[in-house]
Amino acid sequence: MRVLSLKRHMTVDEFLASAISQYRSTVLAIGKACAQAIPVIGQELQQALQSIEATGISDAASVKGVGQEVEAELASWGERAAQYYRKKTEEVKEIMIAVARAAACIGERDQQYAARVGGLSERLLAAAELDDLGEIRQCLVGNAGELRTTAEAMMKSSQESVADLRAEIVRYETLLKASERRVMQDPLTGVQNRRGIEEELRTRVEAHRRFCIVIFDLNEFKKFNDTYGHVAGDDLLRQFAKELQANCRSSDAAGRLGGDEFIVITDCSLEDAGSYLKRIRDWVFGNYKINDGRRSHNISLNGSAGVAEWDGAESIPALLLRADQAMYREKAGLERNDKRRAG
Repeated sequence: MRVLSLKRHMTVDEFLASAISQYRSTVLAIGKACAQAIPVIGQELQQALQSIEATGISDAASVKGVGQEVEAELASWGERAAQYYRKKTEEVKEIMIAVARAAACIGERDQQYAARVGGLSERLLAAAELDDLGEIRQCLVGNAGELRTTAEAMMKSSQESVADLRAEIVRYETLLKASERRVMQDPLTGVQNRRGIEEELRTRVEAHRRFCIVIFDLNEFKKFNDTYGHVAGDDLLRQFAKELQANCRSSDAAGRLGGDEFIVITDCSLEDAGSYLKRIRDWVFGNYKINDGRRSHNISLNGSAGVAEWDGAESIPALLLRADQAMYREKAGLERNDKRRAG
């Protein structure tokens, strides 16, 4: 048997460098996977892991320190994820209990449908005792058709009961819409998150409306974070989002794609989008006062932007990619100019 020696092909330093490189890739992959699994809270973890990875992992000692940081971030994120799903489960339970109580009340007032509605009420209340969000949703969907059929039958025989049912359905729909808005909203800045923006884009594409997107990237945002801390960086993101939204029309949609990247969807031509971008540069970029939790700092914010108009046929990812590439071209040009001035 012939034994190959690893030492012939790779030195200890090379092996360590390869292992560290793979370790850094794994840290980034964890962040990306969590952001895809739960976008509402996963993007914060992804940004934190990117920051940890960017600090540099160069030797065995730093691997241990980074490992402890990653472990702490994952533990904290795991608790937030558990709280998030507990909250979502409670929201659905509240909706189901409201519908069940309404159905039971109507059933008591109309004996003709008491047995049918009573059974539905019991099933919904029993489902509200479950802890698994998937099982709760499955039960709700399964009984929705029966509730609608019963409501239609009762409409013919009891106008008073129908009025009560309609009031509860309106409340039910309001709760669902409020829950959906929270799912579509970026918790840090209050503007729409990636999921909300993608829904806005789908609506326009399906209606075949003319529109443009403008993607913004805040220049040197990492430098602000490193200099003033993440609290001040979050404050800057919130202020920028507020200014961005204030300069949008009521028909436009402003959102945060993640990190320091924002987007505006505007129903206009490419030429009009260029005029809009000029206004944004004049009013949104510029001087800000950010707070790090102890004191305020005056900073000057600039950014890069990329504009793209939907061509009427391309996919949403292709449109986003075009705008993103235009933004990065502008960013690269600004960096080259800065280097020339510095030289």
